[in-house]
This record gives sequence, C-alpha cells and structure tokens, in this order.
Amino acid sequence: MVKSGRHHPKGVLLMHGPAIKRNVIIKESNNLDIAPTLMRLMGQPIPPMMQGRVLEEALKGSVERTPVGARS
Repeated sequence: MVKSGRHHPKGVLLMHGPAIKRNVIIKESNNLDIAPTLMRLMGQPIPPMMQGRVLEEALKGSVERTPVGARS
C-alpha cells in the first residue's frame, strides 16, 4: 500500500480545559493515547483491551467527571 504525504514524526497535540495542566511537554506519546485520555477526562472506564495510555502528566490531580457541554 502506498502512502501519500509527509508527516512530521513528532506531531502536535493541544489540550485545554480546567483538568489540564499548563505548559506541559509530553515526551513520549502516540495517537493511541488520545482515546484513553479523553475517556479518563469524561470519567468513563477504560477497557483493558484498549491500546494506548492515559497522558497522566498532562492532567491535574484527580479528574472529576464534567457533564458534556458544561463550561467552567
């Protein structure tokens, strides 16, 4: 299978919100880490078969569930 385009291997991930620390640089991550991190932020259980990890270093302390659409 031929791939097109050129992508920088480091990429960019921007996170914003009351549960996110400011000015954090995440040294090692990949796109599989986004889903478990979002699930943690939404207070949902993370299935054991899900690949990736929660980007704990970007999160403030314990993450409380915030209703969808709620603003801080």
